Formats: sequence, structure tokens, C-alpha cells
Amino acid sequence: MTNGWRGLGHWSGTPTDITYWVIEMTAIRGLLPAALALAVSTTLAGEAQGAAFHLYERSVQAAGRAFAGAAAATDDPGILTYNPAGMTELDGPRLAIGAFGVKPRGKLEDAGSNLSIGPFGPFPVGGNSQGQGFHTQASGYAYGALPLSDRLWVGMAVTVPFGLKSKYESDYFGRYDSLATSLVVMEFAPSVAYRLSERISIGGSLDIQRADAKLSNALPNPLDPNGPNPASDGRLTVKGDDWSVGYQLGLHVRPTELVEIGLAYRSGITHGLEGSALTEFAGTTSRMGAMADLKLPDIISLGATIKATDRLTLLAQVDHFRWSRFEELHLVFEDATEAVTTEDFRNSWSLSAGGDYAVTQALTVRAGLLYETTPTRDAHRSTLIPDTNRLWAGLGASYAIGGGWAIDLSYMRFFSNSGPINRDNEFAALGTSVHTVATTRTSSNVLGLGLGARF
Repeated sequence: MTNGWRGLGHWSGTPTDITYWVIEMTAIRGLLPAALALAVSTTLAGEAQGAAFHLYERSVQAAGRAFAGAAAATDDPGILTYNPAGMTELDGPRLAIGAFGVKPRGKLEDAGSNLSIGPFGPFPVGGNSQGQGFHTQASGYAYGALPLSDRLWVGMAVTVPFGLKSKYESDYFGRYDSLATSLVVMEFAPSVAYRLSERISIGGSLDIQRADAKLSNALPNPLDPNGPNPASDGRLTVKGDDWSVGYQLGLHVRPTELVEIGLAYRSGITHGLEGSALTEFAGTTSRMGAMADLKLPDIISLGATIKATDRLTLLAQVDHFRWSRFEELHLVFEDATEAVTTEDFRNSWSLSAGGDYAVTQALTVRAGLLYETTPTRDAHRSTLIPDTNRLWAGLGASYAIGGGWAIDLSYMRFFSNSGPINRDNEFAALGTSVHTVATTRTSSNVLGLGLGARF
């Protein structure tokens, strides 16, 4: 693949200078912990940038071409998170760290939300008729890859493949559906790849995930003589966490010197979140244990790159997400009561295309487009995940600054369709039912900055 790092030296896989080898290993071992620390410290998941709460942003280089060919492109250590088999095509020990700044917008407008108290109603929910729940966020990643021989590679990836964060004003119309949400799924993935032949490699990773979730919504107070309203609302806050393990398998094929093909499978992981539920209502506060399952989707990715000229590389990719695993949000409380919210996600897919162009030996520019469908259905879309189909546009560049180091920059913007929200929330203990009716439209600007090193 053409990129801005060509001409800065090349790892042969058979070092003859033992001093050189020791220096390189020392550098890797010293820099990787710092890179991992940076990734952890900057990882605060923002509004989900992929469908539902999937996060694409795990490589600044990949973002610059709208993630086209991410499962096949081997000019970037980010291949570890998209297809670990491609690690064998890297040109020596590699290290990469990066961060994204995300400026999302999610405009919700009331379209007749109402509530009923027993047989009486419906009544307007009151409150602000608009909601903007998304604010500037940050995210980060770190990668390290090392050849143990001409055929065998090992690596480590620290990423956030799933996340969501929102916070609405406490008086907006959709407060009984959601007020604040925080989901961060951090992944630590040790990886291994093996070159079967000059053209075929296989690889895999053990995906060790830490999931932290926090959800809150307002509780309507039917005892208020003025009817439920923001001034007398209570609040339910549920939080939980879990460690779970999945895996990723990959295949990388180079049928010719000009073409790379990557196929990867990421297993769906179920997190059994355990934590507590805090209820604040009518001047009283209570806390009890709570648990819920979070089912993440299987993902299948097929990517390809074609070196069209000495300077131009074309890339494409298709991804399939088995979101149908996420059927409901089912909370089980310590007192044996339950709260079930239907999600009814459907499987979704994305298609992307892009290109890299080597302007000079040091500078490579790139661009790409990505279209993805949403797993949400009109009948069950919520203020928690106000997701619709969307189109991404990406621009990026890499510049070699010498000594094996390079800087990556990217800018992305996505545009989404408007979509309806029709959400029913039952508060049986309060004898109240709420019907949230709204329209939603989201967009986002994403800036990425990365630093990579070759040894």
C-alpha cells in the first residue's frame, strides 16, 4: 500500500545486528505502556458514531477514508482492531496512538407526547418541547505490533468498540424515557497472526472487555395536584459493570502485489451488568441491587484495497452487524421486580469506498464515503438511541516527520435522516403510562489526531 512512511527504512524480519534488535525491543516496551495509558485516559465514549452504539473510531488513518478497506489496509497498525490477520503485512514493529474529538448534535422535537394516570388522560407531559442531549466528547486508542519471526506476529490493541453518552435537560419532554446515558465498553485485545504463505495470513485476538453503564430517567408523580411535571418528578438511576471475553478471527489474502483482501469476524459478547438502582421520589431515597444483560452484535467485515497506480490506492468495505441480538433492555431488581423496555433491533450493514493518494514520499492524503443503515425500528426508536440511517464523509492526511515517526489527521462528518420516536413507558407502581412522540435528526463532526512510529 502507498503511504507517507515509505522510504524511511524497512524491517527485514531477520535482524543481524543484536544491538539494533535490543534497542528496538527496549523502545517498544517503553513506549507501549505510555501509549496504553494515553488511550485509557482519553477514552470517554461520546454519542455513538456508528449505528446504534457501535464506535468506528479506532484509527485516525481509517477515519480519513471513512473506514473503507479497514479490514484489508495494512499501512496502519489499526488493522489489529479491524482484522488481526493483516498484522503480518506491517513493515516492522509498529506503535500507534490517537485521539478523537467528537462534536455531536441530536435534535429532538416534541410531536404530542402525553401521559395517562390510571383511566384518566391523556395529558400533555409538559416541559421543554425540544431536547439536545449530546455534547463534545473525546475518545482514544493505542496499538503495538511486533514480529517474533518472519511468519509470526503478536500485538496488543486498546480500543472502545462500543459506547454512548447523552445528557438532556431535566425539564425536556422526553425525560420519562431517558435523561442521561453513559455506556463505555473498553477492549483490551492481545492478538496473534501467522503467515501461512507469501500471500495468505490468518490471525485472531482475545477480546477482553470492560463494560460500564449508567442510565437515568425521570419518574412521573401522579400525586401532584397539578399533574406530573418537571418540578415534582422523581428520578431512577441504574448503573452496572461487567468483565466479559469474546474473540475475533481474521483472514488476509494478497492475491497479487496490487490487491489486498481481508475478511474478519468479531464475536458477539453478552455482558451481565451488575450494580445498583437509586430511586429518588417524593422526598425519599432508596437503593437496591440491579442487573441487566447487554448483548453486543456479531460483526462480519469484508474489505479490499487495490493499488491503481504508484500513487493511488482505492479501498472498499462492507460490514454486517447482527444487532438482532439486542431485543430488549431487561432490568431485574433486588426485590424481584422487573422493568422491560422493547428495543427490537434488526440486523444492519454499512458500505464504504475511499482512496489514498501519495502526494510526495512523506505526504499522503485520503478521502472516503460510508453509508450505513440503522438497527432501530420506527415503532421502538427511543430518546436513548435516536438513531437513523446515515451518510459519512471523511478526509485525512499522514505526514512522515522523520526518524520513523508520522502524524495522522482526519476529519469526518455524518448526516442522518430524520426519524420518528414512538415510545411507550409504563410506570406500573405509579399507575402512570407515558407515550413519548417526537422527531429526531442527528449529525456530528469528528476530528482525529494520531501519532505512529516504525522501529
